Amino acid sequence: MIKAQLLKTFLIYVFILFFAYTGFYKVLHLDAFKFNIARTAVFPEYFINIIPYGVIALEFTVIFFLMYKKKTGVILFAISMLVFSIYIILLYKYGRYEVCGCGGVLNGLEFKYHLIINIIFLLLALSVIYLNHKIKTNYGL
Repeated sequence: MIKAQLLKTFLIYVFILFFAYTGFYKVLHLDAFKFNIARTAVFPEYFINIIPYGVIALEFTVIFFLMYKKKTGVILFAISMLVFSIYIILLYKYGRYEVCGCGGVLNGLEFKYHLIINIIFLLLALSVIYLNHKIKTNYGL
């Protein structure tokens, strides 16, 4: 049980660091983030100035929940990674994916690497949800 709890805690910190890193990068490079969203030509022009703030707010909201309401935070993180993955898959399918615009070291990633990273984080989040369920079921926590 202690190993599972430590793994779960470690992964939650990884999720926090990942979203903090990409979120702060987006804040510091807001114009570039807006440009990356605009060049997909998926959203109407009037949404181009709203979506970046929504994505940034989402990432920091998820961080808040990961810190204070871990179970909810992990579920929100998993949903976010699923939605982001579906978004880039649709961009790729319709020929609008050029390179990753998430920020930082992820910026410029080709589709397959971006998708692999998203899926890894999604699977890690699902494993935390599973561990949480297993710990509660087996140990009555």
